[in-house]
Amino acid sequence: MITFKKSEKKKFGKYFSSKEFVCSCGKCKDQFISPKLIEKLDQVREQFGKPIKVTSGYRCPQHNIAIGGKNNSSHVSGLAADIQPAVLNLDDLDLLYEICYHIFDNIGDGRVKNFVHVDVREAKKTGKRHWLY
Repeated sequence: MITFKKSEKKKFGKYFSSKEFVCSCGKCKDQFISPKLIEKLDQVREQFGKPIKVTSGYRCPQHNIAIGGKNNSSHVSGLAADIQPAVLNLDDLDLLYEICYHIFDNIGDGRVKNFVHVDVREAKKTGKRHWLY
């Protein structure tokens, strides 16, 4: 895991910074994120060809509960991110989803809420995890 403090600004991979993955509760100091997640997000960004925005990265357990996240959320483990095109439009959101679907084994379709959830937890033996929000 890559660890960082909320006040730090570290470069993550080719396209991202630690600031994009900070828990939005504003209280917790220690943060962490998976290097595998960063690597795959870099692949997504490369294929997408345009900036993408991380709308939710790491979440501390308290913040995750406060926003109604699941107890076993991959965000709490630093293994997940919710993303969207930096300039949001439906065609780009659909394209982003399609790219993510081919790169990640675990993907949540939140396009009706303007995001795509991706995570790098271990893949199921029976294949891809896919769900709707």
